[in-house]
Amino acid sequence: MQLNTLYLRNLPRRPRSNTNFIRLLLKHIDNDNKYVNSSIPLPRNETIGNANLQLLDTHLGIVEVSRSVKLENQCFITFIDDQHAAQFKEKFQQLKVGGRDVDIQFAEKNSLLGLALINQDLLQSVLKRRKKSDLSVARQRRKLRRLRSKLRGKGLDEGEIRKAIEKFKDTTVEVKPRKIKDVVISGNPPNKVLLVQNLPHATTQETITELFHSSSLVEIRLVDVRHLAFVEYSSIEDATAMRNKLGPTYSWNGHLINIEFAK
Repeated sequence: MQLNTLYLRNLPRRPRSNTNFIRLLLKHIDNDNKYVNSSIPLPRNETIGNANLQLLDTHLGIVEVSRSVKLENQCFITFIDDQHAAQFKEKFQQLKVGGRDVDIQFAEKNSLLGLALINQDLLQSVLKRRKKSDLSVARQRRKLRRLRSKLRGKGLDEGEIRKAIEKFKDTTVEVKPRKIKDVVISGNPPNKVLLVQNLPHATTQETITELFHSSSLVEIRLVDVRHLAFVEYSSIEDATAMRNKLGPTYSWNGHLINIEFAK
């Protein structure tokens, strides 16, 4: 399998801001990068097609940097292809960031965008769904801003406005996303990673981390466009204990989520 995603650990935990964290990392690997020491917004890659992808670093072929949810001193870097990933790993064997010696390895699996870059059809599907999701969130925020403005115009205090906003959220009809075929997982042997499927549409990293939190939790990789997540623990025993605790199906936020061992 072509691996175009690298896993970096022992990075500084600060800055907490993901944008500033990415700029700091870029500064240590390519100080001439245009996003270093500037206010230029980082690319979001909402366009479709390899030719239109905006790279975080054109010389190194970096498409995306995603920080680990649970461990802030780790991140994943997705490259335009496996050759750029291999060249980066070879070039930065002695990488230091904030005085720390950074360990760089190939990820066990490509990121979702990394997989999409290998398969053009999947890339188009991923970016279209991401853009659609962003538009849906933006529309909801605009509605809430308009509602707040109207309520303030009527002379309501902030407490009354908050209650009205919450009531509006509860009564808003959520558009059901297109059903996505589940990954075949039946019969997978126990391992350190759980595959959680059929997640609610509004699932965030924070909410799913609360559900699967444990002292042995390593990280959670949420794939929101497919409504699934990979939940990794420090041992097979810890992952098995969590699955036994919640069961193969668990009722969460009005959804029956499926919990199995990943391949």
